[in-house]
Amino acid sequence: MRAAYGAAKAGMASLAVRVTGGYSGDGIRMNVVTCGPVATPVAKAAQAHAEIDWMPVGRAASSQEVADAEVFLASPLSSYVSGQSLIVD
Repeated sequence: MRAAYGAAKAGMASLAVRVTGGYSGDGIRMNVVTCGPVATPVAKAAQAHAEIDWMPVGRAASSQEVADAEVFLASPLSSYVSGQSLIVD
């Protein structure tokens, strides 16, 4: 499943670039948030025995941390950010 998941992420990143190129003149922006593991109840159960050494911060993100990144992209603070893939890990 990792290959399919990675391909889907790459496809979304490519789509963001294409949407930006085709519609930015109309004020339409598209960005993508790609996340590492997020500490949800389901993920915690699934990852109970998983190694987390590979995670840059050494832990899964909270839902709030991911939401904060998304709020930034939806805010006027990111008005000149388009076609980007923001990695939250």
